Amino acid sequence: MKRGATMVKTYVRKMGIDFFAFPIEKDGFVHIALVSPDMIVKAIEDDAPIVERRKGELFYRMRRVYSPIKVLPYLRPVHLIKTDIDKVKNMPEHAGLKARGFEIVVADTLNAIHSGDKLKAVDVIDTVYGRIECKIGGGRLYWAANK
Repeated sequence: MKRGATMVKTYVRKMGIDFFAFPIEKDGFVHIALVSPDMIVKAIEDDAPIVERRKGELFYRMRRVYSPIKVLPYLRPVHLIKTDIDKVKNMPEHAGLKARGFEIVVADTLNAIHSGDKLKAVDVIDTVYGRIECKIGGGRLYWAANK
């Protein structure tokens, strides 16, 4: 638990992440939940059911849950932004992946720059919210970045 939290803290510091973005299905639409990195670390330290470690992995991942009832007790978003998409399963793909499609949706919704296709870069850069790392499904909460 402690090592996983330390890995996330290092990742946040090296990448300069201001927010993590997660999808939440609420009121018939997908909302982008912008969560501070401290909330992610707290969820890991508290062993919250919203994060998991798969067999043999040292790092944590998000669980594939999108209901506010399952997500919001553990991750309290600083901002909740509505999109035009009705379900996570209907999220468009980018480069063959829904995770990358979510990056595009976040960038388009915030009218921000999508930089997630570049190596060693955060997914979205916005003038208001800063550097945003997008996580969906079983997305890793750590990546070996050498910045």
